[in-house]
Amino acid sequence: MNSETRPDFSEERLNAFVDGELAPAERDEILAAAAEDAGLGQRLCQLRAIKELLRHAYEEDCLPAQARGRPRRVAPPWRGALAAGVALAVGVLIGMHGRPGSDTAAQSASAATASPAATQPARMLIHLDHAEAEHMEAALDLVEAYLARAQDGRIEVLVNSHGLDLLRADRTPHAGRIADLLLRHDNVSFIACEQAIARFERAGQKVVILPQAVRTRSAIAHIADRLQAGWTYVKV
Repeated sequence: MNSETRPDFSEERLNAFVDGELAPAERDEILAAAAEDAGLGQRLCQLRAIKELLRHAYEEDCLPAQARGRPRRVAPPWRGALAAGVALAVGVLIGMHGRPGSDTAAQSASAATASPAATQPARMLIHLDHAEAEHMEAALDLVEAYLARAQDGRIEVLVNSHGLDLLRADRTPHAGRIADLLLRHDNVSFIACEQAIARFERAGQKVVILPQAVRTRSAIAHIADRLQAGWTYVKV
């Protein structure tokens, strides 16, 4: 899709996409455009990241629900946003590394003439704050899809709030899959938010994280650092 035919999506429409509020046909149109235009994909990922940083700034999202004194949030609308987020990430990867069946020699020639920044290995931060099985599986499926596209890239899975269940030794259903991913790939990291761990522990829970996981002091600060360094951010 060249610049003359590429649609110009309004900020309102892109925000609606990130929020999972578009109809399937409209969502598919934006996903198709993002697959052709890596810049658009990055723009959408940045919008998603900004929304997450703002949400975490104004909510105690790392705090366990029982400690907040209100029911654990359940949001049926996330299903559309989850599907859109995963599809967007894959679309960005396709935009970065070429569509299936594209000419490898042409990609190599293009890379040879690109700037150093353009040829830098792809880097993606996946953020998970839900314990629902669909979210955990989507995050790990996205890791697999990313590694299939960008073997020389770097990927991190950052968890906080109830997303910690992905890395809690007594709760995760995916300990074996995570261990296998880390055994096969040295460019993958699973990261737990220390602030979230501390809040669960203050609420009386014992939190034991998988030994393969690493820790970061603050999920918000980690996201901000990665965005500043040019990483692609995807909220699952």
